[in-house]
Amino acid sequence: FKQNGFECIATNEILTKRLKIQAFNNKCKYDTGYLDGDISTKEIKNKLFTEIKKWQTEHKISEPDVIVATPPCQGMSVANHKKNQELTRNSLVVESIKITKEVNPKFFIFLINGQYDNSSKSYRSMGGFVRKYLLFGC
Repeated sequence: FKQNGFECIATNEILTKRLKIQAFNNKCKYDTGYLDGDISTKEIKNKLFTEIKKWQTEHKISEPDVIVATPPCQGMSVANHKKNQELTRNSLVVESIKITKEVNPKFFIFLINGQYDNSSKSYRSMGGFVRKYLLFGC
């Protein structure tokens, strides 16, 4: 994305060490775009939406062009025999869908288990052409 002129508005990781790698690689234009913590909490969601508003004001965008989400979905995998232990992490798939619906980007990319694909089909209507702003890693 970056090679094609996209800018990262925000990126989120629950593990600080993963977020530090993204910061080292200069994923986001602003330091405030690195959101460290659980995206399902009100605090982190508020930071996300504050960052989007900053870009709407300072860069005159109406909404992000793309959301890329890679929520954990091991609990939905047919290969995982410990599914009951994954319920909290599975909720991040649902959280990603809710955030995508609220942000309403022109396009979104989810890396999720094929067993869950039917739930995301109703959101395909949010697709569209892509410009040059990116909300990464919800």
